[in-house]
Amino acid sequence: LLTPLPTPSTLPLLISLTMPLRKKEVDPHRDLMIRVKAFERMAKEVAFYKVDLEKQEAKLADMKSAAAGAYDEEKMAVIKRFAETVVADAHSVLPDSTMRLNKALTDLEAAMARIKEGGATTENNEEWTQKAELILKNHRRKQTSLSPSPEDAVPVSVTDVSGLAEGEAF
Repeated sequence: LLTPLPTPSTLPLLISLTMPLRKKEVDPHRDLMIRVKAFERMAKEVAFYKVDLEKQEAKLADMKSAAAGAYDEEKMAVIKRFAETVVADAHSVLPDSTMRLNKALTDLEAAMARIKEGGATTENNEEWTQKAELILKNHRRKQTSLSPSPEDAVPVSVTDVSGLAEGEAF
């Protein structure tokens, strides 16, 4: 199989694809700023998921304890199954977010170590260094475990499909 010759318009692309990439020197202060912001974003995400999980569990508990009332039993069962699915989804997201939060903390520790090795901090970067030190101080040994605790286990529920017709989706 013959390959076409490069044209003047494709030659720069061909050269850029075949030349080895030079690794750019990363500014440790910029890297620290990125790591601090990433950790803060992940901390907000984990906190949000925990609050959301508590709300969904409370809503599900209210549904289970409430009498059918105006709804007939079949409609209420569908609503409860949906609520159980939402709670299960919230349980499944939390361990992954917690793991990413721990990775962000590890990355922040590494970035802070590189800053300390370099030695020089400027006024512009002092803010990020202080934020990083505060985060590390507050979270160093308060890290949540990477493996979920038994109470974080995802509840499994069995769906009754006996009442479905052949080919009917639930």
